[in-house]
Amino acid sequence: MGPGQVFRDLLTANTLPIVRLTDVFRQAAHSRIVVNAHRTNRGELPMWDRSGGARQDFYFVEAAEPADTADKIVRLVTERIPQRFGLDPLRDVQVLCPMNRGEVGARHLNERLQQVLNPPGPLAVERFGWHFGPGDKVMQTVNDYDQDVFNGDIGRITAVRPDDQALTIRFEDRDVRYDVADLDALGPAYAITIHKAQGSEYPAVVIPVTTQHYVMLQRPLLYTAVTRGQRLVVLVGQVKALALAVRTQATGQRWSKLAEWLADAARVKRGGRIEHRPQSAPWGLRRSARILHFSRRTIFILAPYLALVGYCLRGGALMATMVRLDEHARLIVPAAIRRQLGLRQGDLVGLEVTPEGELRVFSLEKRLASAKGVFREYRQDQESVADELVQERRREARREADGG
Repeated sequence: MGPGQVFRDLLTANTLPIVRLTDVFRQAAHSRIVVNAHRTNRGELPMWDRSGGARQDFYFVEAAEPADTADKIVRLVTERIPQRFGLDPLRDVQVLCPMNRGEVGARHLNERLQQVLNPPGPLAVERFGWHFGPGDKVMQTVNDYDQDVFNGDIGRITAVRPDDQALTIRFEDRDVRYDVADLDALGPAYAITIHKAQGSEYPAVVIPVTTQHYVMLQRPLLYTAVTRGQRLVVLVGQVKALALAVRTQATGQRWSKLAEWLADAARVKRGGRIEHRPQSAPWGLRRSARILHFSRRTIFILAPYLALVGYCLRGGALMATMVRLDEHARLIVPAAIRRQLGLRQGDLVGLEVTPEGELRVFSLEKRLASAKGVFREYRQDQESVADELVQERRREARREADGG
């Protein structure tokens, strides 16, 4: 979905030659798939023809509720796309979901699509809640070096042999035999997650975009899904959810010093000197756990959301006056502080480092409640921006119509 932290630090350090790829070669340059891929990367809503006239390669089908979205996806895959574009629903059309869970998740859509495209027959084998029968579209979910099939490979079941407790799956141009006991390495592939589709491409993709998958509505995920389609991309869901995905760019922050070290190395190579950076106490939002060293013991203190956790104190000295650790490495909070914070025995607490370098204890429950309020405000802000994007897209559509 995006560069890992090592790769990101290599780019941030700006010490190596960098080439940025801007062209998509799966489609012609005038394709709306390409145009909308670039618009998505720029944080702009994709464009589509609302008139339903000439045939396009990019569509958005509005659906207000998850149940309606699922119904429309099933109808698109099994009826409308094959009839209008002449594509095979099993071989050529792939549903890509942000998540597995939910009414428009990969699990539920797999059940719906299998019932329509290839209902389980008498030869179907039931394992782990799924039916595997002749003609089913399946995906390998783990690497199997002995069979030379890998996570993400998609194939079709060509034969089921109940007597041998085995079945045969065709992956591209070769057949692979599976024992029934090995079916835990397979899953249905009528619908798969976008993450599983990385590196693959399909003649047509259908993508649910609903607020039910709010936590996964991010620009890199949407861009990846859209660029999987070679000839046709169909988004199904809510315009507001699409705007949220286009608007949300940031991913979880990861903390590393690689970029700083690379910059220092480049500075030394040019004959410069490394500036001394005092290890001041970190302050603000930290998602990764910090480590507190004390008397040759290592204590991991985890505090999610906005809770700042621990600090690496050199030499084993605890530089704090408000809290202390006993000989068993237990945190001792003075009675006065317990009363001030309203703490009782068994309450969860966290540690934070003040700008002066002191450790301070706080009520984790109260901090989390405050963090949830901040998250609610953030979500409301995101939805407000999404509404603005939707309105801007409607104004663009009106201007295009007036110009035509």
